[in-house]
Amino acid sequence: MVYGSRRLARWLLDLAIARLLRFMLARPAALSYRFAREGSFSARWSLFAWSIREPAALPERFKPSAAKLPAAILAVLAVSAGLLALNEWFRRTALEESRVPVTAAGPGVGVGVARVGAPFSLHGTDGRRVTSGAFHGRKVLLVIADPREADRVAPALQVASAAISSLGGKAATLAPVLVSLDTSDDASHNLANALAGLVPAWTGLYGRPEEIAALAHAYFVPLADGDASARRGAPPVGPPIAYLLDEMGGFLAHLPIPNDPDRLAEWLQRKL
Repeated sequence: MVYGSRRLARWLLDLAIARLLRFMLARPAALSYRFAREGSFSARWSLFAWSIREPAALPERFKPSAAKLPAAILAVLAVSAGLLALNEWFRRTALEESRVPVTAAGPGVGVGVARVGAPFSLHGTDGRRVTSGAFHGRKVLLVIADPREADRVAPALQVASAAISSLGGKAATLAPVLVSLDTSDDASHNLANALAGLVPAWTGLYGRPEEIAALAHAYFVPLADGDASARRGAPPVGPPIAYLLDEMGGFLAHLPIPNDPDRLAEWLQRKL
């Protein structure tokens, strides 16, 4: 519906060009002139095409008037502007319908214009269940990544830890959480190794494949597709994304973790 007017405008333009070329190249001039005298609309278009090719051969009353050309151009411009305005109205209407009202949202409910996040119940590295409600009252810096990708995830976690440590007193109001995309039998061990030595301490969470897939889908995190990343021509994978959640688990903002801790710290300062 949003782009229907644009498709309609393109179709009308294509139709007009096709008809004009047809009359200019295919219709005999004599037949066009005879039909024009009988009042045929199609023949008048053909006569117009003939007038473009041989304007001197036309009777005076059938010759096109140059005075009408500006009016025709203005009419085409007006119709085009109207179609563009209609397309913009449809686009804005669709955008407004996709908005979520700003309310006292529950855990994982999108706030403002975003539908990002979902409640979760996963295992901690100690084996106990941890729910999203356990972090209520503090903002959460959530990272969803596979700790086995050490060359990509480990530097990002170190940058995030350094940025949080530089926040001073505000660091106590922020809970750093890493959700592991690793669903292997060694998921807990790999997660604990990835978080070892980080200051401040992180909460590591892992779960069953269906639990991790549901949470990744809620945060629009792509899951690995076999050995797709190793195939020739596969695009490079960017840094992990940090999701900032409010005190009730609602999504606030997100940022790909930069290489500079100061840049991440500045972003956190603005959001906290």
